[in-house]
Amino acid sequence: PTYNSHVERTHRIDMEELWRKKRYYSFHSMQLALRKYVLHFNHHRATPSKNWRTPIQFANDTFGLHSTKIPYRVQDV
Repeated sequence: PTYNSHVERTHRIDMEELWRKKRYYSFHSMQLALRKYVLHFNHHRATPSKNWRTPIQFANDTFGLHSTKIPYRVQDV
């Protein structure tokens, strides 16, 4: 319950920026688009709520997490 609002907001952003922009005709094309989007979202999309840092920069600055230590694939997201 504590983080539910954050999850809901992320789902809304995903819907607005990824799923509504294009029609996908295969599962493979959806996977590729999602992989590209997740990498962009985590490494290049700076947000005002994180003082104009990307989620990876924020995690590194706040928790000492480095992007090389975060092994994720589209299936893991």
